[in-house]
Amino acid sequence: MDRRTFMAMATLAEQALAAEPRTLLLGDTAPYAYLGADQQPTGAAYEMVQALAQDLPLTLQAAVVPMARAFRELDARAPALIIPPARIPAREQLLRWVAPLIPVRLMLFAQAGSQHDISSFAAARDLEIGILSAPGLEEAYRAAGLQRVKRLASNETAIRMLLKQRLPAVLTADCSVYTALRAAGVARSELREGAVLARVTLWLAASKHYPEAELQLWQQAAQRRRSQLASILASYV
Repeated sequence: MDRRTFMAMATLAEQALAAEPRTLLLGDTAPYAYLGADQQPTGAAYEMVQALAQDLPLTLQAAVVPMARAFRELDARAPALIIPPARIPAREQLLRWVAPLIPVRLMLFAQAGSQHDISSFAAARDLEIGILSAPGLEEAYRAAGLQRVKRLASNETAIRMLLKQRLPAVLTADCSVYTALRAAGVARSELREGAVLARVTLWLAASKHYPEAELQLWQQAAQRRRSQLASILASYV
């Protein structure tokens, strides 16, 4: 696209953005996107998007909901944004991928004192594994050979069920687990890490019909503010 065409598209985008705020759906996943103690949106991914939005002529209307609900509402709304879905093959066609934000490991966790073998997915195949309920994740887990999965609403629920021995293992993002432990006042040593399913990146994404001109404005902002995004992430790690 030549500069003249892009500038024309950007002008149209600015006019549209000034007239109507964009919805930003936050899938409730601490420490990336969640409600803080003051009941306001917060988290690493949310701060990153707020930084990017400084370069765009728009107003964001943020709503924190469970991730599965965020996916459902995204389909039902006018063009909207969502954070922080992991970019995995099963989701590739569900969203428009705007900007990468946070690298994570999707991996198995078990109670430290349990005898359950989570050293590989072959060993854990017959265990009941807790997974977060969100589109694309169950398919990814089944592709790893897991036979029994239990859908969970949050990492906080996963931690409680592990510590109460109501589940032998969970499969989720590493940083989310350690944040949930810290919030519950539980030492990291109470859990042990197992096999890693994938190293993925959490993204700022958009609904499938999100306007191309606006999407490009977000992507350019992400390029300009790359060092600021890295600083925000470092403050959460």
